Amino acid sequence: MIPHRAAVHNGRASDLAIGAPWSRPGSAFAASPFAASQWAEAMVSWLPLHHDMGLVGCLFLCLTRGLDLWLLNPTTFLARPKLWLENLGRHGRCFAPAPNFGYQLCVERLSPEDLAGLDLSSWRAAMTGAEMVRPETVRDFLELTAGTGFRPEAFRPCYGLAEGTLAVTFDAKGQGLRTLPLPAGADSGLGLAEVACVGEPVTDTEVRIAAPDGSSLAPGKIGEVQVRGPSVFAGYYNDREATADTLVDGWLHTGDLGFLEGGELYLTGRTKDVLILHGHNLMPHELEWLAESAVGGGGAQRCGAFSIARGAAGEEPIVVLEVERADSETLAAIEHDVRQRIGRALSLPLADVVFVRRGKIPKTTSGKVQRRQLRQLYLDGELERLS
Repeated sequence: MIPHRAAVHNGRASDLAIGAPWSRPGSAFAASPFAASQWAEAMVSWLPLHHDMGLVGCLFLCLTRGLDLWLLNPTTFLARPKLWLENLGRHGRCFAPAPNFGYQLCVERLSPEDLAGLDLSSWRAAMTGAEMVRPETVRDFLELTAGTGFRPEAFRPCYGLAEGTLAVTFDAKGQGLRTLPLPAGADSGLGLAEVACVGEPVTDTEVRIAAPDGSSLAPGKIGEVQVRGPSVFAGYYNDREATADTLVDGWLHTGDLGFLEGGELYLTGRTKDVLILHGHNLMPHELEWLAESAVGGGGAQRCGAFSIARGAAGEEPIVVLEVERADSETLAAIEHDVRQRIGRALSLPLADVVFVRRGKIPKTTSGKVQRRQLRQLYLDGELERLS
């Protein structure tokens, strides 16, 4: 539940953060209540409006800050990513947000020759967030666009979540990608050797890193990212229990892991089971219930869903499903059904479907699937896979 005041505040806070490099104290932009409209004319986006980055970071921001919005159909972008870049070059001073996935798609589908003659010098800010910012994707995108006038410092990593309306931290320095090595002993589980700086808290917002006992941790120490400020949501609709678990003494417990260094946030992973795939948040049970329905459902044959890192492409979903019959023809038919059900319901291609015998998925004493343990068994190659 997002109050109107939170939506308006987050738009203003995002505006000030994005425009920070152009609105330092004493500059002409600093005195303007609409900073973005002073340094940009339009936003060009392909993000769907049911996505918080699309709804808040694009539509609300443009409505409340006096900017034009050029909106592409998401499926058009998926088919023709070049069209997004072309529009960024033809609408004056522009900026655009996208998850890491969007930049990676451009890298995979386009070549420097495809962008010959394209002028991206007016692309003032390329925000990247909604999922882990992958340094290799940023570097590959910069190589792709090297001949277009796009400036490396235009890349602006950020961090946000729907429970914070959207923006929580933003790279306000405008210096491009900055990284630190993943701290010794930390394992993001996402295949990262270095982590990107996602900036400092937006205006009126506090960020702290908490230990499991709730105490605040010193700079450089990894813990849960917690947020407090006027953009934090009012709670989950008709779900007091979930609200009480997430909002504690005014602090939003994000479930994300990270550390602070120099007042700026670096993300390293997450504590919750939520899957972040191509910038979208999905709960594992959404995939699990669909997969279980392919073998009759009812819980007799259980399923576990998790994600793993696949290089610069980011995270990809894996489904492990218990079955009773093990002949190859039956398994092939079930796999086809599982992929089809999840594809139709969630528009999500699965990276792998693994079959194991009934009872082989680790569970708690109360019968809950232990997804982290299952994921580790998969990564270690220790699942007794049927084929």
